[in-house]
Amino acid sequence: METIVEVLLWLYVLDLSLVLGAGLYEARIEVPRWLARGGGTWHWDRAAAVRADVGLRFWVYASTFPLTLLTLGSALVLAGTPPPVRLVWAGSVAVVVLERVATFGYFIPTMIRLTRAAPRPDDAAVARRWVRCNHARHVANLVAWVLAVQAFAAWARTGG
Repeated sequence: METIVEVLLWLYVLDLSLVLGAGLYEARIEVPRWLARGGGTWHWDRAAAVRADVGLRFWVYASTFPLTLLTLGSALVLAGTPPPVRLVWAGSVAVVVLERVATFGYFIPTMIRLTRAAPRPDDAAVARRWVRCNHARHVANLVAWVLAVQAFAAWARTGG
C-alpha cells in the first residue's frame, strides 16, 4: 500500500508541476495571440484560439482527466498517510478541488462559448474576464503545488 501511495503522490506532484508550468506558458505565450489590445480596445481573435485548440490538444491530457483523477485518488488515500503528510496533502487536494470546480464550472464552458458559439459583441470582455480569473487559477495551482511538494518532503521524512 505504501508504494501505491508514494507513486500516487509522485504523479500528483508531477502533474501539478506540468499544469502550473503549462498554465503560465499559456498565459504568457498563447493568450496574447487570442486577446490583444489595439486602437484602445480589446479584440478577441476567435480564429487564433480555435487554431490553437489547447483544450483538446493539451489540457485534456495534462489536466482535465489526469489532475482530476489524481486528486480524487489522493483524497481516497489521505486517511492512511502519516499526520504530517496528511495535513499538507489534504490542503493541496482541497485547493485543487476548488480549482477543478472552477475549471469545470467556469473556465471550460466559457472557453467553449468563446470558440464554438456564434460571435457576440461582448466576446472581448468575456475573454478579458476569463484571463483575469485565470490568474487566480495560477495562484491556486502554485499553492497546491507548494503544499504537494511539502507533502512529498514530509513523506520522505517519515520514511514512506
